[in-house]
Amino acid sequence: MHWLGLATFQSISPANFEPDFVISGFPEYKTTIESLDAAQRLELKRAALAIVNNMSSAAPVRGIMVIGNADVALRKAEAERAGFEREVSQSRADHALAVLLDEVARVSGNAAARYMFKTRAVGIGSANRKIVNAATEAEMRQNRRVEFVLFHERVGRATCGAR
Repeated sequence: MHWLGLATFQSISPANFEPDFVISGFPEYKTTIESLDAAQRLELKRAALAIVNNMSSAAPVRGIMVIGNADVALRKAEAERAGFEREVSQSRADHALAVLLDEVARVSGNAAARYMFKTRAVGIGSANRKIVNAATEAEMRQNRRVEFVLFHERVGRATCGAR
């Protein structure tokens, strides 16, 4: 469980955390959740359900960081690769965050639930590949992923105004 200091949320380095949920298997240069197979789309729904089920706990999720990853863009000129990889991974992170928040709102039955969290989507290109020298499409798809890191905040017990 990752504990959140809300004041410093935007400055947290994405490299410092193990993800709570991962979806992978994006086809080359694709960025939408719809381009994934059913098992990966189900993992995103599982993440949303975990967030909703956690909302009334003593340590609810208050922050969501989504980290987009890419594989090396071998079809691009070497001078263009790093920027292109960051673009693709940022687009994956942005799209995955939007879909996750929509799913949280749907599962909770509360359209405003999507606004209950500090959020951050970060694209890091191919800086954190699972398989450094991926040779097959299956290996490359493991590098093309989105990681979700959930941050919790301890809250006091509800007192209903009583002291």
